[in-house]
Amino acid sequence: MKPKLLLWMIAPAVLLILVTRYIADSSAEELPNFTDLPQYTLATVAKNEIDQVRQELIASFEWKRGGVVTFWFDDAWMSQYTEGYKLLADYGYKGSLAVPTGLLKYEGYIKWWQIKKLQFEGWEISAHSVSHECDPDVLTADSLEYELRYSKIEILSHGLLADNYVAPCGVTNEALIALAKTYYKSMRTSEPGINSIPVGDPYFIKANAIFATTTIDDIRGLLTEAKLARGWLVLMFHQIDDSGGEYAVTPEFFQEIVAEVSKSDLQVALPTQVITIK
Repeated sequence: MKPKLLLWMIAPAVLLILVTRYIADSSAEELPNFTDLPQYTLATVAKNEIDQVRQELIASFEWKRGGVVTFWFDDAWMSQYTEGYKLLADYGYKGSLAVPTGLLKYEGYIKWWQIKKLQFEGWEISAHSVSHECDPDVLTADSLEYELRYSKIEILSHGLLADNYVAPCGVTNEALIALAKTYYKSMRTSEPGINSIPVGDPYFIKANAIFATTTIDDIRGLLTEAKLARGWLVLMFHQIDDSGGEYAVTPEFFQEIVAEVSKSDLQVALPTQVITIK
């Protein structure tokens, strides 16, 4: 066989091998190595400091045996820092921030230094997965493990408390609940309602989503219900801006809500403070 002909026969095969290897290498860089993740207990060198944050949260709250309200902010939108944090501070209140770690690199989301500042100011940080994937049919067993375990690893690695998990879109199943029980002390859903105190099931915490269509009378009704039941009301917020999105509330309406909470005489507390009530 002539050398030129042999070269023309071999060249396509070599090119196919190189392209295949390039694609495989590229995929390996994009996808997490589910089988080679560190154990979450080894994720931080600041374990003592994180333990101290937890103990200070618990010690700074004394339940007065009445209703309790929590301001819980999902997805770490920047407006929660620029508007929500400021407005709550005017009333001396703290909130809880649910962080989807993989989204923080995008514009419009709070950055790690701001999250650290919130914890320093007395807020509580919750894990909210990595990608915020809501479809359980998309999540394999490995990817679900990654979402719950690695989000905790990343939050802990920044010296932040991450005892509680918030299910993206409130979607749960048996596999997710089992993993939540492995890595977290509680899990919050998006199921509306008032939680009992002490909390009956810490892995099925109810939360009431606040929509653009929510009215101040709706808020008053929830506050009254929590007061009569001596229960735990979780108010769940997303954007606090004028975008007009389904889950967006204006800064003015958010301030109205905070003022109503102040007038209600209900205690304002963080998740760990309520969950640890016996």
